[in-house]
Amino acid sequence: MLLLCLLFLSLRVSASDADVLPTQSQAALQATPSPTTNYTPPNSNTSFEPYLLLTTELSINQIRPNGRNIRVLIPELGNAVDFDIRRGTMCWSVVSRGKITCSKLDGSEQFEVLSTASWTIDAIAVDWITQKLYWADAEAKQILVLDLITRLGKVIANTGNQTLPRSLVVDPTRRWLYWSDSGNQPKIERLSMDGTNRETLHSSGLGAPNALTIDYGTQTLYWTDSVTRDIKCSSTDGSGRRIVTSAVFWPYSITLSADSLYWTDWEYNAVFQATMSGRNTSFLISGLSSRPKGIRYISYDSQPSASNPCAVNNGGCSHLCLLSSASPSNYTCGCPEGYVSTNANQSSCIAPSNASNFSGSCVSAGYQSCCTSGLCLGYLGDCSCSINCYVHGTCCADINQTCSSTAGPPPSVFFSDNNSLYSMGLDGSNLSVVLTGLSYVSALDFDYRQGHLYWTELNPPTIWKSAINGSFKEILVNTNISTPAGLAVDWVSNKVYWTDEDLSTIEVLDPMRKSRRVLFKTGLSGSPGFPRAIVLDPITRWLYWTDWSSTPMIGRASMDGTSRTVVQDYNLGYPNALALDYATQRLYWGDGGLTWVESSWVDGSDRQVLYQSVDLYPYSMVLFGRTLYISNWIGMRVVTVGTSGVSSMEAIYNNPEYNPKGIRVVSRNVQIEGTNPCALNNGGCTHLCLLSSVQEAGFTCNCPGGTMLNSTQGVCESVLPSPPPTPTLQGSCKRAGYTACCPTSSCIGSPQEADCYCDHLCYKFRDCCPDISETCPSLLSSATPTPSSTLTVLVNTTVGTLSETILSTPTASHLMSTGKYTSAIVTHTPSSRPTETQRDYTTNVLATTIVAIVIILFLLVLILGVSIALRIHGRTIKQLTYSTGVTEKSLVQAQQLG
Repeated sequence: MLLLCLLFLSLRVSASDADVLPTQSQAALQATPSPTTNYTPPNSNTSFEPYLLLTTELSINQIRPNGRNIRVLIPELGNAVDFDIRRGTMCWSVVSRGKITCSKLDGSEQFEVLSTASWTIDAIAVDWITQKLYWADAEAKQILVLDLITRLGKVIANTGNQTLPRSLVVDPTRRWLYWSDSGNQPKIERLSMDGTNRETLHSSGLGAPNALTIDYGTQTLYWTDSVTRDIKCSSTDGSGRRIVTSAVFWPYSITLSADSLYWTDWEYNAVFQATMSGRNTSFLISGLSSRPKGIRYISYDSQPSASNPCAVNNGGCSHLCLLSSASPSNYTCGCPEGYVSTNANQSSCIAPSNASNFSGSCVSAGYQSCCTSGLCLGYLGDCSCSINCYVHGTCCADINQTCSSTAGPPPSVFFSDNNSLYSMGLDGSNLSVVLTGLSYVSALDFDYRQGHLYWTELNPPTIWKSAINGSFKEILVNTNISTPAGLAVDWVSNKVYWTDEDLSTIEVLDPMRKSRRVLFKTGLSGSPGFPRAIVLDPITRWLYWTDWSSTPMIGRASMDGTSRTVVQDYNLGYPNALALDYATQRLYWGDGGLTWVESSWVDGSDRQVLYQSVDLYPYSMVLFGRTLYISNWIGMRVVTVGTSGVSSMEAIYNNPEYNPKGIRVVSRNVQIEGTNPCALNNGGCTHLCLLSSVQEAGFTCNCPGGTMLNSTQGVCESVLPSPPPTPTLQGSCKRAGYTACCPTSSCIGSPQEADCYCDHLCYKFRDCCPDISETCPSLLSSATPTPSSTLTVLVNTTVGTLSETILSTPTASHLMSTGKYTSAIVTHTPSSRPTETQRDYTTNVLATTIVAIVIILFLLVLILGVSIALRIHGRTIKQLTYSTGVTEKSLVQAQQLG
């Protein structure tokens, strides 16, 4: 009888696990997201388990395709959502707040890409090929595009006064954008992704087409309609329209996997699931506490690869390179809002304030650069000519000619103190605050072409990025960093370099790919270095740094960290500041210990003292024209020192509170255009493509920390032990239960879920061979062990709370080894899995039968009058029931927390 009671209780625990699923889902959507560290974007070369991304009025969530394991990523209101699987990012909008935010797929490293209160953003779509973001403004009746790298955008279509743009979806593989209109005359249209070639696909039989999604393999367009209450589909050209299913209630957003449709529903606050044919509609998640909004299926198959015509030199466009289904070149150039084109194809764009025309020869004022003829543009009358006209380079007969106007804003001196970033004119006038509320700013730099400002903070140690005007702040680095004293930007290949004094390192980061590595440790004669200032020359592909350790020095290395040499290592005190004349290849440095400014050629020869004064303690400096701008800690001033003739020091700004620190002159004339060998497909590198001054190709492939370069395949591989190889099955194959197969290839995976790898394009679950009845002859034992999972319940011994998660044995062991957790482990082995309804029914029948048996036996024992046995058995049942109740309660609490 005791054994029967135990069996009954174990079955009730299993049944209760199924019963509480809706409650667990609801609670998880209100939970606080778990902290994550060392996140790495998914790599198509490694295993990646697809999942659903769901936004609600309360949070942004990750859900397995079976509806289980809901995890809150961000406890924030979200609406439309989209992603870029290969770059490991996602973006979402908040309706009526005019805000679009992006982050990594795990919700970390959030940054705003758009924040304008007057806009109502109800639909977004990510072009994962050229890194563009499209969105619909329901209030302005517009469809717009934003370059996620440069943050420049434009309107590509005005939808019309009576329209209400509701949903967007893009197909970068064929360069089309589709949008739905839920206005007075509902319709579904498409247009080229550059805004041209607009056409209507459907304009009848529509009520309120809420959401769109595309099956890229079959070129099928699906949409939901909350008025006609159905899901329809057609070919992407509008033909073959049909109803997929009418078993819907109030559909809002829709997405698809290879074999299923998923949509959110506002009548039941639920997520529904059906087959691609519309059959077997069922709840995936029900009873949510807030309305579900956007939904996306995250997998590599969801975003097919395609060639990028904008990859090389941005397609020859100065600003926007947009995919086009109508152009023979598959793209067109565009000018951002507020810019005007200087030619017919918009490949060259300038801001209106810089567009003054001049006749005759011109020279960039203050420099030795000029043009024989052409258009003088922008900052200090810069030259835009048919010939190369570099700063400091003579290219006309009379260099004394000047522009009749200096249209456009002048260059600005940007500098920092402990808490703020400032800008001012070259003479110290027009001082303004760019950013405030910062914490011990040390260094700063900029990327003029992309319009980005970078700076480091020391407490806590962080590297930041924003627009040059201080908007759109985001964190680039805040882990494994100690004292980021120096900072430099490679404006040619878009990398960020910094020095870390405490770690004695020089490091580099690719901000877009989030790949980072230590280039090298600094120091001489085996002693640790103390690297301070850093400056880059992306044209010659060298980097220079100062080090004021016990053996102070100035060094030079290729920008990939190789070919390190010493430029200066004698008669140095505290070489704090460093600057480079790119035209003459003259290197300047400021020494706080010897209180002077020196210079030499970049190879260390022709060393000269430029200026010396006891009133000089240079912290940072930059060269602009023939003048050095220096942050001087004596007197807390920004000073200038000329580099030609008799040098003198002049103060242009006095800071009454803090010492000035990082300093730069922001101007397009500073950053000369150069050739980027990493532009095409990242140089073929999987992670870091770094400029090289010694390699014939002009670059080398490098790997982030924790990985190493496979010299045979040229890819980065983990230095950790590789997982065991996947079993391989020979012959033609199909994925069991579906209609996808390969004519000739190897099947990889288990016999139950064999996957196809073909020489041609073969989407999962799509026909790709004549005979789909072919199957793989299994090379595995027919008695393949059924997979099992280990449920580890971790009890926090400090606060006495429970947290439940599915953990691998090593992970659980590691957590328990900290002494903060104890655990109870239960291993279960699922068989071929029935539906939830079948499982619940079977469990209830068994439970009822066993209850009846137990009651009969219990009555027999009463009749026999064995009072002692009854007391023992009653106490045992009470204890077991209480113990099981605690376990059930603990599991529910744990899943809510997890």
